[in-house]
Amino acid sequence: IHHGTDHRIVIDSAHNADALEASLGELRSQTDGRILLVVASVGSADETRWEPLGEVADVMADVVVVTDESPYRGSADRIRAAIRRGCPRAVDLPDRRAAIAHVLAEARPGDIVMIAGRADEDFLVDDGGSVPFPTDAELIHEALFRSGRLDA
Repeated sequence: IHHGTDHRIVIDSAHNADALEASLGELRSQTDGRILLVVASVGSADETRWEPLGEVADVMADVVVVTDESPYRGSADRIRAAIRRGCPRAVDLPDRRAAIAHVLAEARPGDIVMIAGRADEDFLVDDGGSVPFPTDAELIHEALFRSGRLDA
């Protein structure tokens, strides 16, 4: 995403440990700075995917924030807890908007911020069904605007 700050922001649909590892490995090769990661998983995914996401994040990212995605009929708290078992140092911010704002506020020149999971989805799904929700790009734009680092 081009946004006029002195760090890069990448949105990636990585939704399992292999995809996350590949994406983070590529990003690591592109910076001497830190990698700040927002990671989540959907509740409809195989539960055995959740902890390995955290394990990859723990090894490959410098700052990790675990947040909610679409829990479907699952427990968002349980999903985040499983990811945090793999990455005990991760910050737990269930509100995706807050999680994205947090990593953007922490980013320094030369860092790369990666938002993993939803990519361009404009909805969330919980046990009540599908509800409209801003895309990750829209959440990034909103956070940068609110922090005064982006003009309307």
